[in-house]
Amino acid sequence: MWNGVYSSMFRVMNGVKQGGVASPVMFCVYIDELLSGLRDKGCLFGKFFVGAIAYADDIVLLAPIVPAP
Repeated sequence: MWNGVYSSMFRVMNGVKQGGVASPVMFCVYIDELLSGLRDKGCLFGKFFVGAIAYADDIVLLAPIVPAP
């Protein structure tokens, strides 16, 4: 539901089963590759370069922006 309106029904054809024995491992494999791909993208905070902050299944993606003139 978004803004009081339901979307049409759809089938989920892929993904990782909630509570499955292999689910945590499959999630880690996927997230590791995602975070590795973000290694060269992100923001410089002082002398630290940060592209993504991740904890468990929460991820914060960071990107620099150019201020409007």
